[in-house]
Amino acid sequence: MNIGFFIKSTKSYNAHIAPIIENAPIQDINHFIFHIDRVYSPGYRNETIKIKTVDLSTEINIINTLKTFELDILVFLSPGHLYELLLVNICKQLSIISIFFQHGLSLDLSSFNLKSFFQEKSIARKLGSVKKMIFFYFSIISSSFFINNRYLLFKTVLHKSMRYFIYYFRPDILYRFPKYGLRFIHCNYAFVYGKKDMDYLIESMEMDSNNIIISGYPFLTPMLDHCHSSDRKSVLYLSSAFRE
Repeated sequence: MNIGFFIKSTKSYNAHIAPIIENAPIQDINHFIFHIDRVYSPGYRNETIKIKTVDLSTEINIINTLKTFELDILVFLSPGHLYELLLVNICKQLSIISIFFQHGLSLDLSSFNLKSFFQEKSIARKLGSVKKMIFFYFSIISSSFFINNRYLLFKTVLHKSMRYFIYYFRPDILYRFPKYGLRFIHCNYAFVYGKKDMDYLIESMEMDSNNIIISGYPFLTPMLDHCHSSDRKSVLYLSSAFRE
């Protein structure tokens, strides 16, 4: 089995991806890391990663690149981003199962004014944001020459571009738009912390409840034979901050 993980920057590998790979109960799995470090972490190199990594920001034909790895599954940490929805579109074309793995405490951001996070940005960071947006749209345009369902791709771009407009000009109604995909394009499956998170995916994207697994964190539990059996229901939350 070939499983890929997409992260924007390999800086997040140790906190979010390494625990999954290290505790995988099945050893006969080939793992791959796909990222866009050149855009999010230029000049950075994570020396702790011992498996194959691919910087998709250097690839023109993303579809052909993913096809060469013959992936069965591609895991996303935040599959509502414009670039990641492009990858979800590609997964559908290549018959790759796409999975959303929740790594934050809250899915619904309706209680936050996201615009406030950008009010004190430096000029350099604002220019960096513009550079990223140019890269995202360039990737979509270049991929449109190779993707089969261009209508679905451009429909995705239109809806996400509308969300960006609302993000800056009408943040008070941002909660109406799903954060981790769209109603017509989202991951096949999702692993979330609890029922509230599950309900959010169902209400915001009409995701099939049968494809959502309430798993807690991490969803791959290591060393089950060492766990103490108990009939009492309990919850253990593990933060990446505890990881050495």
